[in-house]
Amino acid sequence: MVLGYLLGLISFKIGSTNISLGSGLGCLVSGLLFGFMRAKHPRFGGMNTGAAHFMQSFGLAVFVGVVGLNAGKDALTSIMEHGTTLLFPWLWWQAAGAVILRGLSRL
Repeated sequence: MVLGYLLGLISFKIGSTNISLGSGLGCLVSGLLFGFMRAKHPRFGGMNTGAAHFMQSFGLAVFVGVVGLNAGKDALTSIMEHGTTLLFPWLWWQAAGAVILRGLSRL
């Protein structure tokens, strides 16, 4: 992850605009690179299965928490401004999804 973060710090210029990958894309690229290397050489980066599962679950939980913290204020403002009108499109999509899944399950 540190390698990905450092990769994201690299910037270059195109015309008068500075371009950089950013920490998120840097981490993604380094993860893909290490995953590719592990696929080619299975002994590379060996890790306990329990530890890998914990890191995956914990990382997902932290991601969802951070997204919720960042979107919470705007979501609450929208709900207070528009009220229940936001609820109806959501209910419609839920009903449509249920009908589609029920139809697919009968195939």
